[in-house]
Amino acid sequence: MLIIDFFNITISRIHQHCIEYDEAPELNLMRIIATKAVLGYVVQHKKYADNGVVIACDSKSNWRFRVFPLYKKNRKKKKEKSKFDYEMFYKNINILINEFRENLPFKVMEVEGAEADDIISVIARIFSNKTDVCIVSSDKDFIQLQHIARPFTIKQYSPYRGCFVTQNDIPITFAEHIIGGDADDGVPNIWSQKDVFLVDGIKQKSFTKVKKEELNAIGLTAYRKLQPPEIQERIDLNEQLIDLTKIPQDISDSIIHNFMNTTEVRGKLNQYFVSNKMNTLLEQYGGIVF
Repeated sequence: MLIIDFFNITISRIHQHCIEYDEAPELNLMRIIATKAVLGYVVQHKKYADNGVVIACDSKSNWRFRVFPLYKKNRKKKKEKSKFDYEMFYKNINILINEFRENLPFKVMEVEGAEADDIISVIARIFSNKTDVCIVSSDKDFIQLQHIARPFTIKQYSPYRGCFVTQNDIPITFAEHIIGGDADDGVPNIWSQKDVFLVDGIKQKSFTKVKKEELNAIGLTAYRKLQPPEIQERIDLNEQLIDLTKIPQDISDSIIHNFMNTTEVRGKLNQYFVSNKMNTLLEQYGGIVF
């Protein structure tokens, strides 16, 4: 099975193009870039795609906001400073999700309250019981899924690196990820104040080499037991936010239900190319049976 992290593979390409050529993320441009990216990866990873393709999309709501209201709030500052028109991007990406759902021969999944990460984790863990799974995403968070014992493998192809990635390509252990947090998502390390990424002039408290060595020597569970209650609570919070096996049961159930009730649309791809004047893509992919 092939699982594509839709936002991850599209936003970087669209952002790079728009900044480089000083263009706005208009719908026609985004349609061409996103369609080409998805089909390109399906063809590139055909041996996985032959067992099914899932395009995983972020929902507008997110269960992690309930657990940690500051989750990803630090991204707002970066977006406000950027020349890139994020408002137009998100408006058009939602249009594309609907178009793909109606025209592409793949399962396009968007689940209320879930991130694409959640969809990818649940589907990958289920299907790796019966077939090899490939995740297409540059997000380091999926490396953790490779360590889960399954009859078949879970691999990750990183478009950013242009190759498959493993834990050896990531400079931190999973335990360090939990304790150190995830700055990209606005999740601080366990010693820093929760709003550290939102307050100007303050930095996270240091996660020293000595602390990392101690953590890795005894493991996360033992390390947690040595901490005072308030730090244990922070470890539990970070683990819930970062560990992709800690998805709430109701969200997991919704993902499975959505998968079972989402059908692939067959026979409409070529007309989608023609209707939207994507002649180059028609020539490149029109003769391929997906």
